[in-house]
Amino acid sequence: MEERLQQQENFIELENARIANEQRSRRADELTPFLSGPISVDLGTMPDAEYAALLSDMKDAHAFRKEREAREAQAAKEASESAAKEQERIKAENARLKAESEAKEAELAKERAANEAKLAAERAEAKKLADASAAEARKAQEAANAKAAAERKAREKAERELADAKRAEEQRKRDEAAADLKRQQEESEAKRKEEAAPDRAKLHRLAIQIGELDVPTIKDTALQKLITEQRDKFSAWVEKKAEDL
Repeated sequence: MEERLQQQENFIELENARIANEQRSRRADELTPFLSGPISVDLGTMPDAEYAALLSDMKDAHAFRKEREAREAQAAKEASESAAKEQERIKAENARLKAESEAKEAELAKERAANEAKLAAERAEAKKLADASAAEARKAQEAANAKAAAERKAREKAERELADAKRAEEQRKRDEAAADLKRQQEESEAKRKEEAAPDRAKLHRLAIQIGELDVPTIKDTALQKLITEQRDKFSAWVEKKAEDL
């Protein structure tokens, strides 16, 4: 009888172990798609209610991770597209400024050519006068040459100053465009980091902001005190919710 009872006990233990192993394997297969790390509990002996709660929590956590990854990927994509568009805009702007500069340089060259032609005509006229009267011509030639040289120097100086001012203005615009692009990229990166921050950190900052709200001074001191207490309680409540995440 004792041997028979022992065999029955052994059979029950073996059967329970078999059932637990099968249940452990089945539950492990069911949880695997939602795991982010190893499981520290025995799935084979866990009650059905606890396992159902564990499976639900794993599915929720998995869905949250997928949603967060999707948001981060979208934010990174938008930031990259924004930077690319800004680069294209700056490239187009630089091309436009270069074209304008080349057109203005061509106009200045045309003006210089006209001035040189005018100067050549003045010199020819001066030479003609010199042939007619040597003494008078020399004086007229010298006066004309001096005047023309002064005018030429003045024109060349004015042209150089104008060209330098235009180049400086174009460089300033390019520098401003580059600085604006850098600022937009920094703002986009800061926004992406803010959106990607964990909910716990976001709630912690919210609790601090609520706690720092100024309560205005009013005649009803009791009401002012009550408002202050409610503000502090709400701040503490938000902080606790952050700690619970």
